Amino acid sequence: MLGPIIGARGVAALFKRSLYLAGRDHAWLAGSSQVFDAPIDFAVLKSMLAQQNAVSANAGGSALLLALYQLLASMVGPLLTERLLRAIWVGAAIGSTTQDVK
Repeated sequence: MLGPIIGARGVAALFKRSLYLAGRDHAWLAGSSQVFDAPIDFAVLKSMLAQQNAVSANAGGSALLLALYQLLASMVGPLLTERLLRAIWVGAAIGSTTQDVK
């Protein structure tokens, strides 16, 4: 959903910054932004999440999504951000993949 608007490199930049911000409170995410390039390989993120216990994975994943939301909202506003990220929030709530970001 974001790819057509800001391109693969823009999505990767937002994602890396979100990882950095979430990594401040979740050490297992810290430094992981260097692993990701454009296009983002979400299998790497899935693997990182799988290595954590359920509580840590949920907290870190939630922090990552919140950081992404806040960054995007600061650029385009909350209403457009909610519209753009709606599929991600719904997917996270039901456990689907994050391919909608692409």
